[in-house]
Amino acid sequence: MKSYSKVLVSLGLGSCLLANTVEDSTLNLWQISYKAETSYDDGYTIEGSSKHFEGSFHYDDGTLFNISGSVDPKLLSSGLAVRDEHVVEIVFEEDSGTVPQLQFRSLEAVTCTENGGFMVCPVNGEFSIRNEWQAISMDIFISEYEGRQWVHAESSVMLSDYDFYKNSRDETLKVADLIEFKIDLLGN
Repeated sequence: MKSYSKVLVSLGLGSCLLANTVEDSTLNLWQISYKAETSYDDGYTIEGSSKHFEGSFHYDDGTLFNISGSVDPKLLSSGLAVRDEHVVEIVFEEDSGTVPQLQFRSLEAVTCTENGGFMVCPVNGEFSIRNEWQAISMDIFISEYEGRQWVHAESSVMLSDYDFYKNSRDETLKVADLIEFKIDLLGN
């Protein structure tokens, strides 16, 4: 089993490793991008990205043994710093004032299948917001891009699945529910 560090996860994963075992390699975040439509009448949508991620995965001979990762919500940027500060405060900050990492982890090893030059790995995992874990499923794609490993994933989370959202009386928090994200990682 080979280890890969500096990988991405949840919110964001797809790519393919061809053939059998691949040498150990560090993966760096290319980008996490996110999109959240609000309930405002004007159809206002918040979009942004981050280029910061920490994590790892273990893949060998067609099996993705595990994948995990985290990103600091303070490093998500929509291009407007004041809005980003308010989103962190409203959505990600706990009552204690701390801002926990957004985290993802797979729950079990999965067999990946080749499809059009990609290895597709159907992953069941958990995604954490404010240290509250909820189930999430996604396909993770593993391939090679210009001689480097590429990992890509796309998925979404519903804030309304989380207790902090359901139990909040803050209507500002509830202007958006569905958060869609894409994650791309590129190896050295």
